[in-house]
Amino acid sequence: MEHLQENKTKVYFIRHGNAEPPIEGRINKNPKLTSVGKKQAESLANELLKLKNSVDKIYASNLSRALETAKIVGKKLEKSRKQRKNLEN
Repeated sequence: MEHLQENKTKVYFIRHGNAEPPIEGRINKNPKLTSVGKKQAESLANELLKLKNSVDKIYASNLSRALETAKIVGKKLEKSRKQRKNLEN
């Protein structure tokens, strides 16, 4: 009998990089990445590259910090990202 290799799906949940703090007295619901956050995203992409073709798709919410993180990672991995307003659906 032939041994069938299982296809396993791995899912990585990744939080966005460091984002701008709110301005005093104002709530910033959609802050952008800081320079530190951009470096964190680059570092993450480098670590994911070590996994050798482990990432097929990148999904991100529509928040600036998440999209920017996904864009940086996707560019490095040469993967497009899929934007979703509501990741629950």
